[in-house]
Amino acid sequence: MPSQPRWGQPSLQQPPAGLMWTLALGGIFLAAVEACVFCRFPDRELSGRLARLCSQMEVQWKDCEVSWTFSAFALDDASLNKITEKTHRVLRVMEIKGSLYSLPSYWQWLRKTKLREYNREALCPPSCRGSTILYNCSTCQGFEVYCWPRKRCFPGSHDLWEARILLLFVCGTALLLGVPSLAVE
Repeated sequence: MPSQPRWGQPSLQQPPAGLMWTLALGGIFLAAVEACVFCRFPDRELSGRLARLCSQMEVQWKDCEVSWTFSAFALDDASLNKITEKTHRVLRVMEIKGSLYSLPSYWQWLRKTKLREYNREALCPPSCRGSTILYNCSTCQGFEVYCWPRKRCFPGSHDLWEARILLLFVCGTALLLGVPSLAVE
């Protein structure tokens, strides 16, 4: 796949099969060079700020820089902007207060809760119709991917096709029981 500018138009090619499996599993974190929060707003300088905070915390949190990798996730444009802005604000509060001890819990919350939630929102209806463009969190490149099926997004719900089949079955049964009932009368 040809390389593309980081901020340019996303590639509209199908992603490699491995990317979809990685998105689907959601819990396998591969080594990566970047995190989603570094894909947008370079003027916020999140990478440098986070590196400074990690260097101040290396005694308490040895794996600080390793925790930046979010390669199992891909987000749409709006979610990517939300995550980046939220991280900017959280880092800003930590820098102002000088309280670095909440950084590990923020990263854990981001990884275990928010990124999974935004990933699901990006691939499920109503925000996703047919296909959508997601940005891989390790490369910041855009890929067009197919939306997840409704059954995967909402496992307990019935889709319209199942409702039609059920309705036809009930109507057919009523007719089959109605004809002998009418003949007996």
